[in-house]
Amino acid sequence: MRRLLAAAGLLLAVGGAVPCLAQVETVAPTADPDPRSLALATKIIDISFPPDRRNALILRRMNRLLQQIEAATAATTREITDVGVREIHDRYVAVVRREAERVITERSPVTFAAWARAYARACTHAELVEIRAFVATPAGTSFVQRIGEITSDPDVMRTSTASMTAVMAAIQPLEDRFEEELRAYAARQRRR
Repeated sequence: MRRLLAAAGLLLAVGGAVPCLAQVETVAPTADPDPRSLALATKIIDISFPPDRRNALILRRMNRLLQQIEAATAATTREITDVGVREIHDRYVAVVRREAERVITERSPVTFAAWARAYARACTHAELVEIRAFVATPAGTSFVQRIGEITSDPDVMRTSTASMTAVMAAIQPLEDRFEEELRAYAARQRRR
């Protein structure tokens, strides 16, 4: 179970692959982008992720990532032999998936507006003109929208799953030490 929670944390850490999951509310505010660049960046986002298909594209990306995480945690969940515990686990995973989808859908407008502002700040106006020209082509739109699909390519899935499995194996001893340190801290606090 702890590995599943660690995997959820890993999902948040790699949230760049799923923009709606990568939001951090505590980041210091930045300067407003140039209005011309912002308008152009917004067009790029709208072409790349059409508003009427945006959530479906992002949810598909999120589901691919979740599939990789679930594959990486398969060894842990196979250890669950108790049928009742397995049912609770499976219900929990389903609820987490539904809740993630709900939040992503609700946060989508804010997220894509933030992406447009970020592009407007990160790129010059001339670069944005070139990017818009590219994403407006069928090949450009297809390229941008298929970036998420690349994560389900068998080669990418194999290496990503292996990487996630290795990360979770590497952090397991750290989790144990973390829990031990928390228990020791709580014991010290009770003694005060």
